[in-house]
Amino acid sequence: MKNLFFLLICIGTLAAPARAVELSLKSDRPIYEPGDNIQIFAEIYNDYPDTASIVLDVQISGGAGRIPGIKIPYSFLLAAEEGKTLAIYEAPVREDFPAGEYTVTVRLTVNNVLETEESLTFRVAGVLQELEVNIQLCADEECRQEARVFLVDRNVYFRYQSSVADVQVSGTLSYPNGNRERISLPAVLQFAEPGAYAVEIIASRPGYRTVNRQVQFSVIEKSANIPQHSSIREIKGPEWNRQAGKTVTVEGIFVRDPLPMLVSRLDWVLQNTPIPPEEYILLVGDKANEMNAEEHGGAKIKATGVATVIDDTMQFHAEIVALKLLEFQQIERVRKYAPDTTQINILLNPKPNRYAVLFSGGINPTYSYLRYWNDLKFMYSTLVNKYGFTDKTIAVLYANGKGKDKQMPVHYSATQANLVKVFNLLKQVSTKQDLIFVFTTNHGGGFYKKDPAKKYNVYGGQVDGNGDEGVESIYEKDYNLDLNGNGSKFDQVAWDEELFSWGGAIMDDAFPNLFQGLKYDKMIIIMEQCFSGGFIRDMAQAGTGKIIMTAATQYEVSWAMPPKYNYDEFNYHVTCGLNGADANGKKVNADSNKDKKVSMVEVFNYARSRDTASETPLYEDSGDGVPHAGKMPSKGDGTLGGKTFLK
Repeated sequence: MKNLFFLLICIGTLAAPARAVELSLKSDRPIYEPGDNIQIFAEIYNDYPDTASIVLDVQISGGAGRIPGIKIPYSFLLAAEEGKTLAIYEAPVREDFPAGEYTVTVRLTVNNVLETEESLTFRVAGVLQELEVNIQLCADEECRQEARVFLVDRNVYFRYQSSVADVQVSGTLSYPNGNRERISLPAVLQFAEPGAYAVEIIASRPGYRTVNRQVQFSVIEKSANIPQHSSIREIKGPEWNRQAGKTVTVEGIFVRDPLPMLVSRLDWVLQNTPIPPEEYILLVGDKANEMNAEEHGGAKIKATGVATVIDDTMQFHAEIVALKLLEFQQIERVRKYAPDTTQINILLNPKPNRYAVLFSGGINPTYSYLRYWNDLKFMYSTLVNKYGFTDKTIAVLYANGKGKDKQMPVHYSATQANLVKVFNLLKQVSTKQDLIFVFTTNHGGGFYKKDPAKKYNVYGGQVDGNGDEGVESIYEKDYNLDLNGNGSKFDQVAWDEELFSWGGAIMDDAFPNLFQGLKYDKMIIIMEQCFSGGFIRDMAQAGTGKIIMTAATQYEVSWAMPPKYNYDEFNYHVTCGLNGADANGKKVNADSNKDKKVSMVEVFNYARSRDTASETPLYEDSGDGVPHAGKMPSKGDGTLGGKTFLK
């Protein structure tokens, strides 16, 4: 077998000594719904020869920070060889219980010495949905600029934005003298008295959680030296040069992943598509470097700074203008966004005749989110630890060729040229008895049908020019777009999708050539990127024997996984199913037929059943290029994957 890559930087592990006091956490079910009663138990057994002083410190996280009914801490004595079971968390699930994933963490201290820490995760579903509503205060009727300081006897425009329609909103206005007045939004008011004011709204809709929002603002007698209020769109728009050098104030959601920036909404970062340039602005300067994701990530920030022209092209690539931060104010934090690189143990247990290609482009430093490194590393550790792959049989292509830590080697930067190089190397060494495993993550480009505003439909890719996409249902008249550039908006067109690389993108049409001439018995392809379903038809053209799974259809975006957003949703569950454990080492079981091995169909069924994102995982292994959703086998797909195993 020929060497393909560099030597692996091994991460060894030392066997931990057995604990004298054992701790385990249990729940009666993994998912709770309204009417259920959440019960989490801690089982403790004292293997000491003497009585031990036990302290359990219980913490729970999740549900956007709103946790009902937690009880901490517990302190008691446990005799030698005595066991004890405690109900450490109990709560009834009502309609208003926050939905989402929760993690219970218990720290065990024995005789004043920290012994161990264990975690258990459960999910709450079927409860009231979250309602996102924001108050807008503007000095102009079109609300081109939001403001918090206004002049006496001038119009103040009160509005609100909601994530859903038909919201019932009631408002209360508080005056400097303490008086309060009911108002209806939208409203236009003037104020004769200077001072500090506040407006509070209560928003509700059937099926959603009622929310309260409050915004404070000031009224002054005459215009002082107040920074100009701008929007991200104004600073980053076509006339950005008019803003350059000016001190401006702008509002947005703070994100550091990995670069600090403000985005117009957090979903831009959670979905695996590049953010439109006018929807974010980078933050630079010493003040920006002080902001950390743990404290401010996901919070709405009012930032004041100087609109600065960027000349550091090596770091920021195509960025033109950024905000040199002078000061900021955190307005509210509805959702925490503080991803970090994860730690995975890497061992070696080599087995022959299996090769893997792990790919994450990331485009540039702005878009190369930390979760893409974690996606690759979790899969890398699974292939090495569980299935005997080695540094000689795995190629890692990541971003600019530099890893986030030393737990996983990076062999190449994630460019199209390097991907072609890797497959050319594979063509030299693979045989018809080999298994080839391909795993991709990061951003994808395509046509997004679900954008409710029909504002951002084209996220990359291009109109199909060679007819290989077949008949697709993109009707230009539905989007008022001339997609093929022929002057008409009444055509039906097909679309080519793309996988973003470092500094570019790889069209779906490139994959048949990539696979052409490659020898293998079976090829497993797992794709996380947005619009990944659009690659299936193309990849199926280059021969049979392929098992293909994608996180989303050809018209859908794919998403990061809450609550920590350290991984992408579908890929994470696929990797857990293959690994037999989650990233924290907690055992999972995708072996639905209990034959003590996990097939690719079982892995797909496990992942899709746990994927709660707004995406539709697809599966194809028949070779006809027509994928299917839902449980496999189905409609001709699943036969090959049902008898394919990595072991």
